[in-house]
Amino acid sequence: CTCRTGFAGPACATLCQGFTNTLGSVPCSGVGTCNVDDGSCTCNTGYGGTSCEIECPGGADNPCNGNGQCSVFGNCTCFRTPGTGHWGGAACDRCSQGFFGATCKRPCVNGRSNATF
Repeated sequence: CTCRTGFAGPACATLCQGFTNTLGSVPCSGVGTCNVDDGSCTCNTGYGGTSCEIECPGGADNPCNGNGQCSVFGNCTCFRTPGTGHWGGAACDRCSQGFFGATCKRPCVNGRSNATF
């Protein structure tokens, strides 16, 4: 059978995450897809949480400021490699300790600041 919007499971008796079966309610906060088997959500890029209710730091259009990966929990894991730069902060918007420069690729030497330029 094909379930009505907001319902999932073999008998269509499981509510999709974030869906309350009330007027105006949408599954997965309107920014994800409901799994028809179990009602879990697969969030669009830039969103996390069980019902896609958390916008990733940096915003949905630029999650983690382009300097990290947004997790299914809606938090950032910042890139820390020579190729991507060594980023830090909740939104991956500053250099990690020991690095500086516009791309956070320059290591601090002789006590230079790790300030982002």
